[in-house]
Amino acid sequence: MYELWRQEQNIIAARLDKELKSRWELDELIEEQLSRYQSHYFKTMVSTSLKDVSNLLMPTWIPPHE
Repeated sequence: MYELWRQEQNIIAARLDKELKSRWELDELIEEQLSRYQSHYFKTMVSTSLKDVSNLLMPTWIPPHE
């Protein structure tokens, strides 16, 4: 019984680890693209940090979907 539970926990941990690594890779790709964008425009004109990407994709002034 314990062995089965332990195996399930290891599978879950491995899946979460894989998901986290893929998120980190995506963050690195986004940061790379944003750094290229920053080199062409004034930083004060356009905010291009990773945390602002969500606002670029879906501004807060857009009403929520119903």
